[in-house]
Amino acid sequence: MIMRWLLLLLAAVFLAAAGCNRRPESPARSASHSTNQQSFQVKGVVISVKPGEKTVEIRHEEIPGYMPAMTMPFEVRDTNELAGLQPGDSVSFRML
Repeated sequence: MIMRWLLLLLAAVFLAAAGCNRRPESPARSASHSTNQQSFQVKGVVISVKPGEKTVEIRHEEIPGYMPAMTMPFEVRDTNELAGLQPGDSVSFRML
């Protein structure tokens, strides 16, 4: 369950990083009508990028009602997903 969540979060991070400046979104939480899946808007900062270890470390804000603010590593399958990311970059992503 945790691994599934991390994979979903990581996918969301990189999708958001590719277009993070396209439109501002406010932190929000909503439930999908077709499933029990919740959606959270999250903002964070890249702390480190380690292509050799296939990881990126992100410090993210609190996700109200779900988890406190924390810094955590995310594993990537393809190191091309790390291209262009640098420490200090702001990222915004939707976590399901």
